[in-house]
Amino acid sequence: MAPHGRDREPVGVPLEADWPDLDAAAHRFRADYGMLREVAARLLADLEGYRQGRGSPAGLTGAVPPDAAWGAWEPAAPVRDAAAQAMRHVLAVYQRLLADYEAAGHLLLQTVQNYAEADAATRAVARAGGDPAGGW
Repeated sequence: MAPHGRDREPVGVPLEADWPDLDAAAHRFRADYGMLREVAARLLADLEGYRQGRGSPAGLTGAVPPDAAWGAWEPAAPVRDAAAQAMRHVLAVYQRLLADYEAAGHLLLQTVQNYAEADAATRAVARAGGDPAGGW
């Protein structure tokens, strides 16, 4: 997305004179559809590796040693139980992160489609002689 003028310059981020769309009308919003699509595709493409790769929930399931590995030493039982509980929580958080990661990829793709449809409608109104934003 590009800012629309020096008066809307992000705080602490000076813009170069050749920044795209600095002269665009303030009521027009620009999005880089290609970049949004690329980021979404990368998120979704990498997802399977995160689900099945080393360190993934699938790879970590069973990483907590079974009871026999802890031995019969009764004082170790609380540590064993705590380790199992911690692993369950880590796996649950990781699975939630993966779900959110996938949702973000799909949301970006939907955003690209929504912006493209809005731009097409704006161009159609402009071609018909209208001013969809009331200030061109």
